[in-house]
Amino acid sequence: TFVMLGLHHTIHHRGQLSSYLRCMGAKVPSIYGESYDDAQAKKTAQA
Repeated sequence: TFVMLGLHHTIHHRGQLSSYLRCMGAKVPSIYGESYDDAQAKKTAQA
């Protein structure tokens, strides 16, 4: 139970960070793997 609480807490703050950065027009970093912004940049580079 304690581990799940910690995991949910981490996910919540990761979502907060992503939301705030996107609202400010900044690129969201790849915290735990590829972010949506990275995937879009790859698509643009390939086109």
